[in-house]
Amino acid sequence: MSDEEKEAKIIDLNLFSGSSDTMRTNLGGFWEIGAPIETEGETAIGETVNEVSFDATALTNPIFNRVSRGDDTPTRVPATPMSDDVVIPTFKFPMRLYGERDQITNDSHWETILMGGTFGETDYPTIYNESVWDDYWFETGFPYTQQEVNSLFDGSKVVSISQISYDYNYYLSEYQDYVAGLDSEILIPNMYLVEMFNGVTSTDVGTAQEDEIEFLSEDTAPTARVFDQTMHNFVSLEGTTSDLDVLLSDVDVVWVPAPTFLIGPDDAEGAVTAWEGISDHKLHGYLSQSVPLTYLSASTRADTENMLQNIYFDQYSRGLGTPKHTFTDMKDTKSLFPYYINISFPARDVEDNESTVTPTTFDDIEGWLEWDAALTRTRYFSLSLSTNNFSSKFLKSLKEVFNNETYSLVPEEKEYVLSLEYQSASIDSDTDSTMSTLQNTPFRTVNYFDLLTYAYENYISTSDNEYFVGEKTIHREASIDKTGTYRYINSESVLGVIEDAIEYVSNTDNFSVDSLGDLYNFPSKANEILAYRIEKIGGPPTGDSQTQNVLQNYWIFNAYTEPPIEFFDSQVKYNQDYTYNIYAYILSVGVKYQTSDLRLTRVINEIRDPDTDEFVSWCVEFYDPDTGLAADPLLGTPTEEETEEEEIADLPPSVITIFAEDIPATPYLADFYVNVEPSLQLFEVPIDSKTLKVLDNPTNQLGLKPFQLVDASQTIGYDVEYETFAEEIYPGTISSADETLKIEYLNARDLLGSDLLPYESVSQQRYVEVYRISEMPSGFEDFDNNLVSTIDLKIKDSSFTLPNTIFYDMIKTNQKYYYIFRVLNENLIPGHLSEIYEAELIDDGGYVYSNFDLFFEEDLSEDIFVNPSIPFKKLIQLQANMSQIVFNDSIVNYEAPAHEQLNNMGLGSADDLIWDKTFKIRLTSKKTGKKIDLNVTYKYETDSN
Repeated sequence: MSDEEKEAKIIDLNLFSGSSDTMRTNLGGFWEIGAPIETEGETAIGETVNEVSFDATALTNPIFNRVSRGDDTPTRVPATPMSDDVVIPTFKFPMRLYGERDQITNDSHWETILMGGTFGETDYPTIYNESVWDDYWFETGFPYTQQEVNSLFDGSKVVSISQISYDYNYYLSEYQDYVAGLDSEILIPNMYLVEMFNGVTSTDVGTAQEDEIEFLSEDTAPTARVFDQTMHNFVSLEGTTSDLDVLLSDVDVVWVPAPTFLIGPDDAEGAVTAWEGISDHKLHGYLSQSVPLTYLSASTRADTENMLQNIYFDQYSRGLGTPKHTFTDMKDTKSLFPYYINISFPARDVEDNESTVTPTTFDDIEGWLEWDAALTRTRYFSLSLSTNNFSSKFLKSLKEVFNNETYSLVPEEKEYVLSLEYQSASIDSDTDSTMSTLQNTPFRTVNYFDLLTYAYENYISTSDNEYFVGEKTIHREASIDKTGTYRYINSESVLGVIEDAIEYVSNTDNFSVDSLGDLYNFPSKANEILAYRIEKIGGPPTGDSQTQNVLQNYWIFNAYTEPPIEFFDSQVKYNQDYTYNIYAYILSVGVKYQTSDLRLTRVINEIRDPDTDEFVSWCVEFYDPDTGLAADPLLGTPTEEETEEEEIADLPPSVITIFAEDIPATPYLADFYVNVEPSLQLFEVPIDSKTLKVLDNPTNQLGLKPFQLVDASQTIGYDVEYETFAEEIYPGTISSADETLKIEYLNARDLLGSDLLPYESVSQQRYVEVYRISEMPSGFEDFDNNLVSTIDLKIKDSSFTLPNTIFYDMIKTNQKYYYIFRVLNENLIPGHLSEIYEAELIDDGGYVYSNFDLFFEEDLSEDIFVNPSIPFKKLIQLQANMSQIVFNDSIVNYEAPAHEQLNNMGLGSADDLIWDKTFKIRLTSKKTGKKIDLNVTYKYETDSN
């Protein structure tokens, strides 16, 4: 349902009415664009796709009567294989199309209708064609972004959520400064590389071989593991750090400002020790001291920058087999790292989450099969990849093809219609609306069998810009083999996957098309997500268009072991923009189809009833319209075995007799084959994208106490106290830079402007900013560019800062000043603005005393007039005295005709009339003292009518 996840359909363009697949358009079984259907209590907005189903006896074009598979003939021709030389089953079945006799003039007209051309004065487009068409359309679920959920009136129903945010846990100034100075983000410590050594005994290849350690094993745990030497040098800082296995071991240690004690009962298993002192994790010493002070060799730097461009998380890092499950283990130790981008999204859609049976061991194949069968949507292909130990090679092949690193297999970019149905918030309503959108969207795709063939043929790796996170294993080594040593391992794995795929499409329970009804009617194709890619874009802009570059790609095998997927990226700089694009690689079990071998009929004789002149029968001949030569029909006729006329037996195979009793009774037939081939297509589908940066949180409020120095210095002051954390909305802003920072922060945190911030500043309070102006402000922005003092709270020769300070200011007497305060933390993130303090030193005949007043933000708001311009008469109305507007008939002779006395009638009886005189009216504002003059002239007109 669209209130749980976004409902998405990806549909081939040729499946729509009016497309190039003219046969489908004329027969039925296509999509049309229309308005969404509203249900009770819901509002539907936009446009959606509607199905026009295929009915063999009620075709779309009325010129056709029906189409038949031959079920009404004595000998239904079964579907037959097209070739015995291919491993993928391809087959064909015959169909017969019947023309509506009353709509067709003659044989030539019938041929023109199907083949296109002009008949009489009418032009007919081609209906029959032999193009190869694809049908991969499928339904899937897209997650809502966290921001979209927050904006919904009722977001509690949403269960499929994608979130790209960040965590900022510790302020390590030395580490943060070191990272900021690096030329490449790839040289920043990678948290997964640190985690892969956590709790693991490592050794080198030579020692492992001497000790006969099976270090490449994936199903038994060896006594020691071997890692890539470049990655070992990178993490161990050229061997200077030897305790990699315990860097993260104190993740559960708690530091308290009290003597050491045990959290939990004495000697309790899993009890946590609370140590006295300041937080001092091993990892923090490594990041703040060892990393900045150790210079990596040029070769390590170069190899690391190359290898970490593409990072793989295969089935072993995702929880399968005996190698360390680095990807999943990272969730347990991530909180030790100072900051990182945090990405989460569902590993399967809503329907899949209904499965609750999950195997616990890699070898439990029967359990995996039971688990897979329990899923609403079968996960056959991902299971095939993992059981054949092919996920490592699969990810590498996926990378090479979709990163355009090979010329032998290039993804096809093709437009499809993307139909989305989702919930959207409405500003003026307390309910959410159902939105339906359609858009022609290009997707990159590749044939699954072509991809597997590519992997089989390219058993020698020609690229090295990649790294499998974790220790060396047999299949990881085979995937990056540059000599062919592991050719058998690669071949065995990929052939197993190919065999599984062929078995799937050969099973009629999975794929069965035996008629146009099977082909044209609308079942969503079986589909599943095999992998994900997270593309990271950032760094300084380059090129003429000043665009950022792709820094890294993370390729994640969809092992279905843990919904949702959680990914963390520590290789980012503080306060730098990065864009993350998430792609799903969805396999659709589709079909390719084509019509061929068209035979049309032409009448060679017809018999009419002499009494009624009604048709009795037709003798028709099938022929090839391309050559005009006779051709055998592909289907029999309904009465073929029932007729006993001997002369029919002597007719050639291309000639049949059609009787008036036949249904339908028409001499206009067209036989053709429908050729069908199952096709597995892998789609690259974007599911989320976001640009964000890592930022510290705003600081707390300040407590202020104003005072006056009781001397002749004309000095006032404020006691400034940094208060404890309280959840409040994002602080008010002063400058445009502050507003930009607010937008960036709320976007990165997936918060709305009205949300309370649950995050406290991680770095300490550092600077107190004091702003001052001499006029009453109308808003906080009036303080922009009026910073009068910045107080540094840092304690001399210490890494700590003060929680309080005092601000002094010498001011003029009898002049009002307006102050506002705020705190910046060590990352220069501004905090909450104080109230506005009005301060004045009043000199009363030599006696100087202070007066302080307090204004809140709401006190600054001005009335906003809905209609600032109104008719002036509602403000002031000028009306003449009655003596000015009464009729004056003192010289009118009422005995004379009226038209002669018109000019003798006057207006006004006063001695001093106002007519044709100008008067000046001055308005003075009580508030501002401003004046406006109005000149008013009084006139009247005489109407002789």
